[in-house]
Amino acid sequence: MHWTRLPSMGPLRWEVDVLLVEDDAVTAEMYATQLRAAGWVGGVAEDGLKALGAARRKRPRLILLDVQLAHLDGLTVLEHLLRQLIASEPAVIMLSNSDSPEVVERALMGGARDLLRKSNTTPSQLVAKVAEVLGRDELSRSLTTAIE
Repeated sequence: MHWTRLPSMGPLRWEVDVLLVEDDAVTAEMYATQLRAAGWVGGVAEDGLKALGAARRKRPRLILLDVQLAHLDGLTVLEHLLRQLIASEPAVIMLSNSDSPEVVERALMGGARDLLRKSNTTPSQLVAKVAEVLGRDELSRSLTTAIE
């Protein structure tokens, strides 16, 4: 899957809704197909280094980030993202097949909104989680703007 090109929306806007970071091509295509069908604009990065570059260039609203990746693991990518991209504040949901309490704790303490176990998460459940997180963020921004 390639990025959908959008016109520039200014420095404070997101160019894509969702960046899916997944090194397994079958899993990536399965999730990406469902996200596209639900109307989310986005793309896929296959490893940790590509994820950092894509996040800087495309400023996604949400990053679905696999824990086990080539070059940089997902937890290290999470640390870099939150240090480098704080201005755009992307939400991050970690994806893993591990149920290790240490992995879950590092992900959540590191700033991830949630950690979903891939083997227990259907594509439609993933889309529902994306809608929940992005919908909640949209409501929060609307309320903040109304108060100001």
